[in-house]
Amino acid sequence: MWESDSELVGGRDYGNGVLGSSKHGVKNDGFELRGQSWYVATDIPSDFLVQIGDVSFHLHKYPLLSRSGKMNRIIYESHNADLNKIAFDDLPGGPEAFELAAKFCYGIAVDLTAANISGLRCAAEYLEMTEDLEEGNLIFKTEAFLSYVVLSSWRDSIIVLKSCEKLSPWAENLQIDSSPSRGQQVPPDWWFEDVSILRIDHFVRVITAIKVKGMRFELIGASIMQYATKWLPGLIKEGMGTGMGDEGSNSSNGSSGSSSWKGGLQMVVAGAKDDPPTVQAKING
Repeated sequence: MWESDSELVGGRDYGNGVLGSSKHGVKNDGFELRGQSWYVATDIPSDFLVQIGDVSFHLHKYPLLSRSGKMNRIIYESHNADLNKIAFDDLPGGPEAFELAAKFCYGIAVDLTAANISGLRCAAEYLEMTEDLEEGNLIFKTEAFLSYVVLSSWRDSIIVLKSCEKLSPWAENLQIDSSPSRGQQVPPDWWFEDVSILRIDHFVRVITAIKVKGMRFELIGASIMQYATKWLPGLIKEGMGTGMGDEGSNSSNGSSGSSSWKGGLQMVVAGAKDDPPTVQAKING
């Protein structure tokens, strides 16, 4: 259960963002890692092996089947109630996300952070951990926490977006990577360095969202310049300037810049001040 319904996030380290389940059925003292294998610290022998890539989890059927619709379905469709091994090589988030999901099934407290919430949310969807199986299951709780993080902190939104890069197509299908447009207010200060770590398509998505929310054009231009400077230094030429206010000079200089960087980024902030703003980006071959 949540430590508090009103305090999902307790400061930057999310000290109160603790997730757990009270209905696990197996008394245990946590998980133990031995080499590439995870074991439950309990006197009850393991009766179920879950393989995620090179990592194996020696677990128990009841806690997992009571929470995961996918595992229930696999065993049912196998017509073998004694099936004791399942491999999930395509589970989003990999062993790290499954470890957290499994701990949740056992009632072990899980610390949620902006860095791990996307992977756990995708893993919960993959495992079909829905409310049909039990109220307060993992999909519901991770979605609630994700929404709280995204709506409460600009920097955490960037962390969430960055973590989505390895979760395609799950993050896109669940719209986790649409976090900048989930209703968050435009921050008073523009954190250029925060967005400069993003992949180009995610960067464009952030820029588009904050333009719609009213960010000043000169700040948007400066952020694009910093992004290009960091990732495509050949695009920035002497005389191009630090602002984006002169559209004529930007057009010509941007053209010469892109020609000097074969395969470089060309990003255009389009539209007059009274027009609906748009952002266009393309990669020149």
